[in-house]
Amino acid sequence: MKPLRCAGSRAVAASERRAALLRAEQKGGDGLRAEWPEKQLLPDGWETMNFGQRLTELYLGKRGALFWFNKAAYASIYIIFGGWVVFRFVLPALGLYSLTNDLTSPPAP
Repeated sequence: MKPLRCAGSRAVAASERRAALLRAEQKGGDGLRAEWPEKQLLPDGWETMNFGQRLTELYLGKRGALFWFNKAAYASIYIIFGGWVVFRFVLPALGLYSLTNDLTSPPAP
């Protein structure tokens, strides 16, 4: 006996494929990119990749350029905030210089 096929069976199959991709992505890989083990300069299978795949891995891969740009952006946020705290509060408190307007005194009218 053949299973019943309805008009939405293609949509169900597509949603099942998307769910399988989401499960694979949650497990740590999307199935589209090469595995890139820790402390390894290049991803697995580098020698067998064509030029386009190599560029994609270097730019979008697990430890590609976008990964390092993101890390640098987050680090710069902390560096800028830390520098502001030092120059705004720590150095004036040590008496190295004084600010023209403190936070404690409102400006005179």
